[in-house]
Amino acid sequence: MFFLFLVNCLLFVVNILAVFSVSLPQDSIHLLGFRSSLPQLSQQLLPWNQSVSHCQWKGVSCYSDTTSHVKSINFTDFILSGILDKAFPNLCSLPHLVSLDLSGNHFTGSIPAMLANCSQLDTILLIDNSLSGSIPPEIFSSSKLLKLDLGDRPLPDLPLSCSLYELYIYQNRFSGSLPITLDGNNFEGEIPDTLWNGSLQELLLSTNKFNGSISVKIGGCHQIKYIDLSVNKLTGNIPKSVGRLKNLNNLLLYDNMLSDSLPAELGNCTSLAEINLIRNFISGEIPSELCNLQTLAIFNAFENQMQGHIPECICRMSGLEELAFYENRLTGEVPRGLGENSFRALVKIDLSYNNFSGQIPTELFNGNSLAVLVLENNRFNGSFPTYIAKFKSLYRVNLVNNHLQRSIPEGIEEHCVREYSRKYAYRKDSSSLWLLDQSFND
Repeated sequence: MFFLFLVNCLLFVVNILAVFSVSLPQDSIHLLGFRSSLPQLSQQLLPWNQSVSHCQWKGVSCYSDTTSHVKSINFTDFILSGILDKAFPNLCSLPHLVSLDLSGNHFTGSIPAMLANCSQLDTILLIDNSLSGSIPPEIFSSSKLLKLDLGDRPLPDLPLSCSLYELYIYQNRFSGSLPITLDGNNFEGEIPDTLWNGSLQELLLSTNKFNGSISVKIGGCHQIKYIDLSVNKLTGNIPKSVGRLKNLNNLLLYDNMLSDSLPAELGNCTSLAEINLIRNFISGEIPSELCNLQTLAIFNAFENQMQGHIPECICRMSGLEELAFYENRLTGEVPRGLGENSFRALVKIDLSYNNFSGQIPTELFNGNSLAVLVLENNRFNGSFPTYIAKFKSLYRVNLVNNHLQRSIPEGIEEHCVREYSRKYAYRKDSSSLWLLDQSFND
């Protein structure tokens, strides 16, 4: 009798469990399987209430339709622990999962190779864990994977068909040469040609020791929007093929050793908002084709060797906010069109340490937003521009070492300093306060 009673109890429990399992959506079962693979303390950090939809569970997001399929998982800084290889099969069983963020936890073990074919994942973030070993090369063969952040891990060679457009490996301790088909941060050597592919959208490789030239294959990155190769040791010219980058917004190449003239084809990059070329060896004249960049807001090319005039057509670059060409070899007069009313956003002009001549155009102030005008160490002549006192937006003017005539009219400097002090809370005798200086003029 006791044996029959025990059998009936077991059957009852099995039936209850079966009914319970059937009542739970499949995604709930996979999530609970993931939780049960974690140590007991980590399980307590996921206090999921099974009486409500798993879409309401902490860290879980579902599609907005009625299917209740899990779309993304974000366990950032949950302080979860466990062996990642053991926990991952349950997550990869979620058939519609596209984003997984496990960063800022204490997972150990190796990076699972199954990430290459894990559900529909296009975003994987595993930075700031305690993972060991190298990155399985299979991951980069995924046709779905677009964004990958794995932190400080040894890198494999990437296949030519890699679909990644964002790869974060910055602030690591990598050294030595890169694998043939990949670039990164704090590496040295040349940038491999195979990096430049049509799916790349952002490339940030600043503050490294890359040398060699920028490949002409950069023109094949038709979708790229952001390029930062600054603070390296790159040499050679900026390839003409860069003109094929119609979606490029930011081009940051400062602190390299680039030389030769700016390519006229750069004027075809009509989406550009920022060009930063400071501290290179760029020479030659400024191509008039750059005047086509009507959305360009910041153009910094100081400390180079550019020659010739600023193109008169610069008046077409109506989106300019900052223009800094100081310490070049530019000559001629400053185009009057630079200050036309269309330049309402122009805040800063720095043309110091060149060989500009002629009078300072009054049109520079027509936009009513100019705050900084630095023209020191040129050959500007004519009378001192007394009208600058009328412009309330202007707070810094440097006219040192030109050929301007007459002294600063009485009251202008006092007025400007008073206005600057009022706006920026500086004392008049502050060493950092410098508004108006036209010393060493005639």
